[in-house]
Amino acid sequence: MQICLLRHAIAADLSPDILRDEDRPLTKKGVEKIRLGALGMARMGLRFDRILTSPILRARQTAEIVAEALKADDLLTLAKELGFGFSCQAVCGLLERGNFGDSVLLVGHQPDLGMLGGWLLGGNDLPLRKGALALIEVLGAPEPRSGVLHWLLAPRQLRALGSGSWK
Repeated sequence: MQICLLRHAIAADLSPDILRDEDRPLTKKGVEKIRLGALGMARMGLRFDRILTSPILRARQTAEIVAEALKADDLLTLAKELGFGFSCQAVCGLLERGNFGDSVLLVGHQPDLGMLGGWLLGGNDLPLRKGALALIEVLGAPEPRSGVLHWLLAPRQLRALGSGSWK
């Protein structure tokens, strides 16, 4: 199974209008950057059998933008298991039970996604900046030290692919 980890894009800060962390939407700049990153994903030819996203607003918005760019709106599924402070075992259990196919995109938050990456790879947490994307391949069931990191793209690299400036 190929598991891509995507951290949500730039979100608004808490303010008098936004009192709960769960209600922080993407900023205009965050939307622009993730659209360009999503175009980079499309230009890479990435295809997923399922896109699973945290139910938290900024992750959902990020996943929706990516799904639209990849023409994969019908593959988008909310997964409470990807919310704040998730358990690596719970996410991997979801992947095993869900029969989501061979390629899954998980959209969520730090430090949780980075910890999941490290857990699968048997090493340190992955440093995922906002809008970063990693591909981990797992042979068999997803469990500790079962994965191989194929690549980790910084947000700037994804946007360069999206803008066509990557040579």
